[in-house]
Amino acid sequence: MSVKSLSMPSKTIMGISNLDVRSHDNTACILKDGKLLAQAEEERFTRRRYAYDSLPIQSIRYCLDATGTAPADVDTIAVGWDLPHAVFDKNRTPVVTSDTRTIIGKLLGPGAEPERTDLRFVKHHHAHAEVAYHTSGFHDAAILVVDGAGESDATTLWTAGDSLRIIDAKGQYPDSLGFMYEGVSEYLGFKGNEAGKVMGLAAHCSDSVEPFDIVTFQNGYSVRFPRTIHEAVLREFVEKDNYYVMDEIAAHWIRYCETLFGPRVPYEPHLGEDHPDFRRRARVAAILQKTLEEAVLSCVKLLKRETGSDNLCMGGGVALNCSANGRVDRSGVFPHTFIYPATNDAGVALGAALHILREERADVPRVTIDHAFWGPEFSDDKIAKLLRESSISFTECREDFSDIAEMISRGAIVGWFQGRMEIGPRALGARSILADPRSIGTRDRVNILKGREHWRPLAPSILEGYEAEFFEDGAPSPFMLKAHKVRPEKRALIPAVTHVDHSSRHQSVSQRTNPRFWKLIESFRRLTGIPMLLNTSFNRKEPIVCTPQDALRTFPQCKLDHLVLGKFRIQQHPSPLAV
Repeated sequence: MSVKSLSMPSKTIMGISNLDVRSHDNTACILKDGKLLAQAEEERFTRRRYAYDSLPIQSIRYCLDATGTAPADVDTIAVGWDLPHAVFDKNRTPVVTSDTRTIIGKLLGPGAEPERTDLRFVKHHHAHAEVAYHTSGFHDAAILVVDGAGESDATTLWTAGDSLRIIDAKGQYPDSLGFMYEGVSEYLGFKGNEAGKVMGLAAHCSDSVEPFDIVTFQNGYSVRFPRTIHEAVLREFVEKDNYYVMDEIAAHWIRYCETLFGPRVPYEPHLGEDHPDFRRRARVAAILQKTLEEAVLSCVKLLKRETGSDNLCMGGGVALNCSANGRVDRSGVFPHTFIYPATNDAGVALGAALHILREERADVPRVTIDHAFWGPEFSDDKIAKLLRESSISFTECREDFSDIAEMISRGAIVGWFQGRMEIGPRALGARSILADPRSIGTRDRVNILKGREHWRPLAPSILEGYEAEFFEDGAPSPFMLKAHKVRPEKRALIPAVTHVDHSSRHQSVSQRTNPRFWKLIESFRRLTGIPMLLNTSFNRKEPIVCTPQDALRTFPQCKLDHLVLGKFRIQQHPSPLAV
């Protein structure tokens, strides 16, 4: 993150995503004197995916410790939801019922001084828009925020320049693209938070499909539920005051799909791609994906007409849909697009903090996020000490990691743990599992070791500067959030990271922001001529690993061949791949 120093009074702002007991993706960050110093997701510490029902207590502790901030020194806690105006049950019980001082004390822990710390709430979509824009580096921009829901909005359009303001709210309950995707995903037998699987499944449909006929795409989009369904959703919407109607909306999408495609049947993860049920599910997934893409693109075109800007920022959980993001890029409506790496609800922690900062200092300069490494880090000395105390044998890697590159080129699958942990759901070369992109067999083995369905795609990390050689859209993509076609002449060279529709969700790796990962890929390029590695998250069913201890526990669970912790290599067991 590059930012000019601010001539302003010293101020420390703690951003958190949510305070609600039914929240997810809770995250904490610290802005000190206008600079982001630390940010991490609660799930990485609790080891429970998405940190459902968890306040960001451990991520707050990390941020305080990592920045040397005493609890009493936090001036403001900014929350990425307007919780005082939200209720969650039919008795209209407020989400936030505790005394403000009690909340602050609970969050900051011993040493807090609640009487001097402010607790501020920011509207959810406003926080999404703030982080999408103010980390982009753009001076002016159009902003599209799409998710399941904010307090009442599901899709909002914004413009930014000298100020940030909303243009329109195109989607309100029940017109939520996020809830549409979750509902249809559940119809297909997946969990609502497994949208990524459904996106990958959609590519396996080779037929041309049309969007759902109850969604229209003029000046954005709208959902024309049958009147009885619409009234039922609105009744829940009114009774619950715009909050937590996801289950009801998802249920109506499930019923709608049952009228079109038949009743839900149990999902069988190991069906072959020629099985009729697999083909049926792939077709439904393709219709869903087509509907989402048409709706997003319609909103993007509307934003272009309304703002005239050449720059687009995208935020909200739906902006994790890399296929839709790639479609927006290919449309050419906006020459430049930016998506913050934690564009899901994890990102509203920083968005809320930035909003409070800008309220108090209007001339805060825009910043550019060019990496995602804001979490815990562990020095080589600390790692060596842990390994010795645990009686774990290890060897030191070559300075350029050419020994690890050689192992990968011979088929080894390697756990890779370096530097500060990434923010966001994509592994970006700090907490990764790495393999050779040239082998379909390696791709299949990685999916087996991680307990993933055989048909799911895996992504590459490519040296910055080589993107145009391998991908039809040659732009850098540092956060692995856009899918673009692999060039026809390159597909046979990298089959492990080329999906069935010839797309690939690549990450550009910079020598400046991730030097060790860059060295490894460069060594692999010198050996093989291929400037990329297959890169997936270092986890199995749990969150991405956070600490060396997490990595050492996950290493044997995934049955990897080698683990690289800092500059040290640990081997799983005697193997013909050892050198």
